[in-house]
Parts: sequence; structure tokens; C-alpha cells
Amino acid sequence: MRAKNGFDGPEEVLLYRTCALPGGNMGKLLTMLDVLSEHGLTLQQRSAGVCKLTLEPVQQKVNLFDSKILADLRALQKEGEPYGGETQNLQ
Repeated sequence: MRAKNGFDGPEEVLLYRTCALPGGNMGKLLTMLDVLSEHGLTLQQRSAGVCKLTLEPVQQKVNLFDSKILADLRALQKEGEPYGGETQNLQ
């Protein structure tokens, strides 16, 4: 993505290019994209099966583990909530 300053095309192509590798996982990819966006490292637009990702200039190092998204996932994992595939009622 860095060589092209992002990605612009069908989501299936992005998912295939990144998730077809051993250990690839669509959920992990989408979570990673959200974390990068949360920290202002990317701009993303996803609509009607098309994904546009633009890399933003990096001003300073960012600790991705400070992500609220990842903190919420870690909290769910610690609570013993289902991790992957099962739905839950978040009231």
C-alpha cells in the first residue's frame, strides 16, 4: 500500500491480497484498518463493495496498542466473552 499511497478498488481484491496469505483473516484485516484510521494514519472510505484507503503523513511514532478498539477487544477477551463468530447482546 505504501508504494501506491493506499488502495482504491474492490474490497474483494484488498481482502484477497492480504487474507489469502497463511494466517490471513478478514476480521483481523478490518480491525487493523479501523485501528490505523483511529490513529489518523489512514483515511478510509468503504461503500458498495469499493474500498479507498489513503495513507496519511506520519508526524510521530504512534503506539497502536493505545487504541480504544484494541482495548475494548482485550477487555472482552479477559471477561471470557465469545471471541470470533458468536454474537452477543450488548445492552
